[in-house]
Amino acid sequence: MIGFEFFHLQYGESGSGAQFSFVIQRGFNGTAAPVATGTSDCFPSAAGSLPLCPALPRKEQVRYDGLGLNSAGRLQQPFRETCGAAPRQGRDAVVGAPRRFAPVPGTLDQPAILDSLFRPVTLPGMGIAISPRGDMLKNRVPVYQGRIVSAINSISAERLVRLIGTPRCPALIDVRPKDDFEISPQLIPGSTRRTHSDASEWAGEFSGQSAIVICSNGAALSQGAAAWLRHAGVTADILEGGFEGWAKAALPLLTASKIPAPDSQGRSVWVTRARPKVDRIACPWLIRRFIDPRAVFLFVAASEAPSVAQHFGAVPFDLDGVFWSHRGEKCTFDLMVEEFGLTTEPLLRLATIVRGADTGHPELAPQAAGLLAASLGLSRMYADDLAQLEAGLALYDAFYRWCRDAVDEIHLAHSKRAGTS
Repeated sequence: MIGFEFFHLQYGESGSGAQFSFVIQRGFNGTAAPVATGTSDCFPSAAGSLPLCPALPRKEQVRYDGLGLNSAGRLQQPFRETCGAAPRQGRDAVVGAPRRFAPVPGTLDQPAILDSLFRPVTLPGMGIAISPRGDMLKNRVPVYQGRIVSAINSISAERLVRLIGTPRCPALIDVRPKDDFEISPQLIPGSTRRTHSDASEWAGEFSGQSAIVICSNGAALSQGAAAWLRHAGVTADILEGGFEGWAKAALPLLTASKIPAPDSQGRSVWVTRARPKVDRIACPWLIRRFIDPRAVFLFVAASEAPSVAQHFGAVPFDLDGVFWSHRGEKCTFDLMVEEFGLTTEPLLRLATIVRGADTGHPELAPQAAGLLAASLGLSRMYADDLAQLEAGLALYDAFYRWCRDAVDEIHLAHSKRAGTS
């Protein structure tokens, strides 16, 4: 026998604050009753996690990451009020794996729906949950122990575009047939091509990760591949509407013909001069976040870079006389953004900052001097180029999030009190 569990999250804001609200319902045979509700006044940080249901045991709390409502804010007061009662006995099923989304603001009176989750649960045993109306017989509804039954999950294009370019982006797997890909030879940024018919063979590559599967229209091919991924222990969703829905929404698309041929392990391999500063950290960040998350970077002596590229099948960049390098007043990062078709407003803004820092023109953007200072500092902190690269990725993650989400935010220092020096 199968029961169900329904979770609904809303968000509204006004000039004086913001509020989250949620309700969890459980039941069977079409009958359900709320077992937990609550509200919260908060401004989560972009990297924060919000405990949505403290009435449940700690290991069964539902958490949402990456709310991104106010990148300068923080969780001020987690769930000051929890109405209703937790189940009287038994252990409830977890609502589901953590989900990520981009909020759509509503008002406090008419909050916007941020997310809705539905999960069927098996019913090997039962307990009793009490409605918020009180502990009366008519208000008691059965709740059931058991594990989650696998269900097809999906993510909207609007939510996925907020994850792309961030370190928390799931693995994106494009399983469109060859004919469909040749008609539209582009990729959603950060995605990798796989053959749907071989899903049982490659699913294990993504073990321990979460993944989004993309087919042409979000139907059978993506659902079948996602099912194989879940069989391999991967948390897998499909993209609603598939590639066609993404393209119809005019969201960013990667020029696939510019992506280097992969090595035997499916990775692109790049080579550049050792001791990176600005461009040679910015470009790997762009490649890892938007082009090939598994890309390999070889840092070698400048004089040997061309030979290394030839002998090891690597693509040279930020070197004299190669394709991926400075052109006129533009730096290599500028070129990659343009050639790969990644000309979104946030990346163009970041490209101006990188160009100012890399070419000695800090006047191009106020942030250029700060990026140069941080880059030079990192080069002094790390003797190992790969360790410096890992630290630099976090630096560019922060600059990208500012370019995307926080350009209009300001931070005012505390004014001096009157009469003090």
